[in-house]
Amino acid sequence: MNLHTELAENIQRDFGDRLRSAPELSQDALTLTLDNDVVLVVRYAATDAYSLRWQTGPDAPQAGIDTAPSHPQLETRPNHLHLADGRVVADHLRAHHGEGLR
Repeated sequence: MNLHTELAENIQRDFGDRLRSAPELSQDALTLTLDNDVVLVVRYAATDAYSLRWQTGPDAPQAGIDTAPSHPQLETRPNHLHLADGRVVADHLRAHHGEGLR
């Protein structure tokens, strides 16, 4: 069983009443649509290689957090945040722990 499948099963079991629809699995992501119209796209390649993206409505800008090595100028690299206004900033919360998500 891969991590996305395991996450989907646990989320459906524990938070199914907060989901607008069943979790959607694709080749490399898990997509969740919450009952408040927030859409969350989760991608975990490893505990230290991930991408989480969320949108508060169909026309809202997307925000996210990830570990892609595409912003080497940030002091928390590879951890960084993509803000809804388009800026990319250091992720001091995750980088402070020195590890990926568990």
